[in-house]
Amino acid sequence: MSYLIEQLHQHIIGHGTCFSELIKLERPGKEAIPILMSAEVPGPTVQDVLETSPQRLTGLDPRSFTELIWLAILTNPEDGLPTNYVLHTSAEETPTLVSVDHDHALFPAFALQPREGSQERTWILGNTGCSFKSKLFSSVWT
Repeated sequence: MSYLIEQLHQHIIGHGTCFSELIKLERPGKEAIPILMSAEVPGPTVQDVLETSPQRLTGLDPRSFTELIWLAILTNPEDGLPTNYVLHTSAEETPTLVSVDHDHALFPAFALQPREGSQERTWILGNTGCSFKSKLFSSVWT
């Protein structure tokens, strides 16, 4: 999944993720092992920046930040947490965010959980922690 999302980032916006290579490790007399090798992205995680110097986030490149938001809407990362983004700054560029963990992507935006003995359904909205109950269309999901 990580490799797929990295390739999607590169093909759609051309940035926002580390570079990886999928390789096969062959061992004599044993099964080969697939390994995803990723380049290091120097910089602190967004979580670290939020805790120590949140003002650094005000200097983010607006275009690349907006492109990452659109890609997150498209891929719906379940674990799109501040610990999974690095604030990367190179000498000639404005700071950008780089996604370094995207193995939990393409998750449903909501889940329908039936309650035993009830016509009411609970909708859980992605990774927002929000839920609401509805009897609307309950017969469709019974």
